[in-house]
Amino acid sequence: MQERKKRYDWLDIMKLIGIWLMYVTHYDGMGRYGMVGQYTLLGILFFASGFTAFRAKEKTWKLFTKEKFLRLMVPYFLFGLLILAVRVFLFELTIGDMIQWGKGLLYGARNVCPVAAMWFLPCLFFMEIYHEAARRLLKKPIFVWGLAALVSAAVKLIHEGAVLPWGMDMAGRFWIYYAIGDAASWCYRKGVFQAPHRMKALHIGGVIGIAASWYVLYVNFYYGLGYFPSLFGVTEPSYLVLSMITFLYECSGIVCAFSAALLFQKSRLLCAMGRSTLVLCTTEQLTKVLLPLALASIGFTMPDSGTEIGANVMAIQAFFMMLAGYFLFARPMERYFPWMLGRWESDRHRESGN
Repeated sequence: MQERKKRYDWLDIMKLIGIWLMYVTHYDGMGRYGMVGQYTLLGILFFASGFTAFRAKEKTWKLFTKEKFLRLMVPYFLFGLLILAVRVFLFELTIGDMIQWGKGLLYGARNVCPVAAMWFLPCLFFMEIYHEAARRLLKKPIFVWGLAALVSAAVKLIHEGAVLPWGMDMAGRFWIYYAIGDAASWCYRKGVFQAPHRMKALHIGGVIGIAASWYVLYVNFYYGLGYFPSLFGVTEPSYLVLSMITFLYECSGIVCAFSAALLFQKSRLLCAMGRSTLVLCTTEQLTKVLLPLALASIGFTMPDSGTEIGANVMAIQAFFMMLAGYFLFARPMERYFPWMLGRWESDRHRESGN
């Protein structure tokens, strides 16, 4: 199978882990799980997207932008309107509520988008535009990765919050993780990790790196951003220090998700769910609204987030929500309504091997 059509099962599992963390963080009262998700899930998802950025080299600029718009922005608007329709039907939103919803959907910025998970899509759209434009202008990959690092650092240090529509500023803020994914892909395709004379050192370094990353994730789970500065007696670390620690946590999350993905990549169900992360992302709110209502109609009540049942139970429930979303929405939509995902029959034939 050609490299451009090759499917990486472990990469699909990484995406699924990122989406699971997204489901978790959108529950109230998730405590430590929410802390881990807050500082790792975006790095994981953008890394996974960046790992396949090399496939854009085959496309003209016009085809590239058209394809990205269809695959990201068409589902963004269609699912946004679908969720609005469901909410109007179930909760009888006022005209004012509907107008505010529409404005938020059009603006599409983080913390403004009415469907919390979906701000990711326009942000990723602009991130891929930035990366591909930089690649075509700068030619050498290392210059592109360096530019991504500079832009990400500048945006975070200048203004942390989302301001511009469609996540244009947040795309710059998180571009570094997309670039890390692209760099890892470049090393993989160039055989850097398979060089015989480097194998032993790479194995030892890989084991140390994975172990260290799981330790950092453990620290993140229990103590959060302030732990490492507290070891040096710093109780109120500067914004720059906190930013560096956040980057460390994001990178550790990527490594931990990668090592976990290697363990689960043989699961056909999980890989199939990982290939449907676009639908799982866009239907998160639908699943969390409709599934409890459907179960309540037959006398079964699901625990509400923030209750005393504990974050562990809610984390497990998040997985089953994803599983329900896969069978209720992802499989039917991918089979019968591919146009909602920006796909048409010609695309399906062309990508039958992907």
